[in-house]
Amino acid sequence: MRTRIRADWVTGFRQGRHTLIPQGELVWEADRILFVGRDFPGRVDHEINAGPMLLAPGFIDCHVHAGYQIPHRLMSDHGRPDNLGQPFPELEVSRKGTRNPLHDDPDDPWPLFTVAELLRNGVTSFVEVGAPVAMQTRMAGAVGQLGLRAWLGASYDMGGWTTGEGGMLERVIDPAHGAARMQAATEFSRRINGGQNGRLSAILAPSRIDSCSVEQLRETARLAGETAMPVSIHAASHVHEYYDILRRYRMTPIELLRETGLLDLGPLLTIGHGNFTSDHPQIVNSHGARDVALLGSCGCSVSHCPVNLARRGRVLANWPGYARAGVNLTLGADTYPRDMIHQMRKASLMGKMVSGDLTTASAAEVFTAATLNGARALGRDDLGALEPGRKADLVLIRLAPDGVLRQSPLRDPIRAVVECGQGDDVDTVVVDGVIRMQGGRIPGLDLADLARAAQAKAEWIWQNWQDWDTLGRRAEEVCPPSFELE
Repeated sequence: MRTRIRADWVTGFRQGRHTLIPQGELVWEADRILFVGRDFPGRVDHEINAGPMLLAPGFIDCHVHAGYQIPHRLMSDHGRPDNLGQPFPELEVSRKGTRNPLHDDPDDPWPLFTVAELLRNGVTSFVEVGAPVAMQTRMAGAVGQLGLRAWLGASYDMGGWTTGEGGMLERVIDPAHGAARMQAATEFSRRINGGQNGRLSAILAPSRIDSCSVEQLRETARLAGETAMPVSIHAASHVHEYYDILRRYRMTPIELLRETGLLDLGPLLTIGHGNFTSDHPQIVNSHGARDVALLGSCGCSVSHCPVNLARRGRVLANWPGYARAGVNLTLGADTYPRDMIHQMRKASLMGKMVSGDLTTASAAEVFTAATLNGARALGRDDLGALEPGRKADLVLIRLAPDGVLRQSPLRDPIRAVVECGQGDDVDTVVVDGVIRMQGGRIPGLDLADLARAAQAKAEWIWQNWQDWDTLGRRAEEVCPPSFELE
């Protein structure tokens, strides 16, 4: 069946760049785009007259963590000073002898909640970077139910962290357990790759550069080269990690990626955050800084999560420098909100503020990061743009929602969406040529019921937070309410 969408604005594509077509139209058949432009000459079987909307490629979220909204709701405006803005030692590490039960419940709502939130906000493809095998298996089921496109990979490392007396971090190393986790993760990736009619793809997801062994990193590079699976790893993501790697190996995290062969993967490699490089102004006395140049020379990607960083007083220090070096900058929501329009706006504003250059991180650049650059990071030249022959993954975004004035008067729809839009403006989502959401409604799914289930699970976790908190604190002590409760 051929379907035509007419809209006031259509995002076209020419010579490797997005374009804009006023009063344009797009036709797709099966899972592929047939035509983008005006006045399609052939027959169509179904018409959608969208009117005052922007027809755009579906957003690609390159950095998702399923289920972490619960602990991360406790990190806004608060945190232990000794963690230097990094949330995981405080919110994800358990006190010695205890266990954070975040992923223990096989019936919790997080896989479905995560995929539904992404879909509701116009994401058609996403990368989940490191949930355990059990959670990833359930994510695959949610992808099958709601019809998105996903890259999944279970995390592995050689151990992690716990906290001892006084909340001091203590490294836990277990080579046998680490080897078993890597084997299980690799088997999971091989098992799901190509599933759901090709909408499921596998990645390799070594957890964090500071918790993996050199041998694991080298083996990951070898496996990726052998299988062509993309690799996503957290690296250069916080101050503790930077100096820990420097102390242990006499090289920066980026240099360690080069030493272990991961940088040699080039476009197959995505670095989670990648903001604390030797070039960062908060890295003290790092003479001869060359990390960003190394990243650019290999052609890898960085998944930039601007809202998550800004929430902790951190930032990608040099958006234009990364772009000039040849780094493929993509965007990710990380934990919350999974609203790529919000992420684009924050990336643009922070890029301008930090660089002092009002022309950098433009609406066009961050829109490209959320679409075309994401497709490049995944090695998919059939995603990320609206062009004949590409996959029919697309979204309709309302430019004049009923009773809403924030995007009016409208001159440029891309700037209007980036500067004034929000995820709730997404009206329709198409993935693989199938309408997955229309009129803001996802067939067969009650979002209010899903929100209630998520709230109930979160309340239980928060009520029992002191059972595993690094300092034995209640949730109210970790993150007090904004105003005193009566």
